[in-house]
Amino acid sequence: AGAITYLIVVRFLPGEAMREPAARPVERTATALTWILPALVVAGAVFLGQWGPAQPQSAALLGDAEPLPPYFHLLLVPLLIAWIGALALSRGPMSRFLSTRTLVLGGFISYSLYMTHLVWFGLWRAGMNAVGIDGGALYAVATIGLVAGALVIAWLMWRFVEEPAREWMRGLSGARRMPTEEAGEKIAE
Repeated sequence: AGAITYLIVVRFLPGEAMREPAARPVERTATALTWILPALVVAGAVFLGQWGPAQPQSAALLGDAEPLPPYFHLLLVPLLIAWIGALALSRGPMSRFLSTRTLVLGGFISYSLYMTHLVWFGLWRAGMNAVGIDGGALYAVATIGLVAGALVIAWLMWRFVEEPAREWMRGLSGARRMPTEEAGEKIAE
């Protein structure tokens, strides 16, 4: 899906010609789609969440088996893919917002966050149980620490494990060691 989206974007992306009047309709359409497509995804998710035939079979019908996931929601994935393409063609406020240094860094650390958050949550939960905190203001402060700690761990894993491993593997393949992602590394420093 990413490769097809790239080919479509390259077809419509005239490079520096985006400043020319002929390219403005593409940019205007893409900018409008950066707002319309996420709204359609949310509306579609709400609709599918309420629509009876789109609901998975209940555990009672399946016996001991796990209930099936809500597979009709996969119909929304093409809209998300089109949104990525529209963001690439747009210079509107949504594209600029998602291109900020903080959000780009968030994209870089997202895989590390995905890989480490569950372990961190388990440790945090065990610590909270050990000291007997299960609610109140102290729990709220600890929850902020949970989120902050998850982000710090993800950044550390990205910076000191994921990035060095990626550069090492690129070196093994003979590719340039500092790819275009170097902008992300400069953000982190």
